[in-house]
Amino acid sequence: MINLVRVRAAVNQHKRILTKDGTAYRKSTAVYASRFLNDLVSSKTTLGELELQRHTLRKMLQSKFELDKERAMDVAKFVDVHLRSDGDAERLADVYAEVDALLQS
Repeated sequence: MINLVRVRAAVNQHKRILTKDGTAYRKSTAVYASRFLNDLVSSKTTLGELELQRHTLRKMLQSKFELDKERAMDVAKFVDVHLRSDGDAERLADVYAEVDALLQS
């Protein structure tokens, strides 16, 4: 299961980097993503697999921030990359744990 707190921390770190060095468009993308995840975490929302799909994220972002479809899709991609990255890290940790257990036996 994806940990939204970890994803939020990664997005906020990315936002700090983009705020300093990114283009205006990328800065605002990072700000929207950060605000979206901050709201999700503070409301203790849990996302199911269906809600993690990009088009569902886009719809959620469009309704929350009144963004046009293209802009909402860019922010959804930004969020999706971070969500998938967290999921990949968790799966990799599971694989390492299995390998470690096999090596111990």
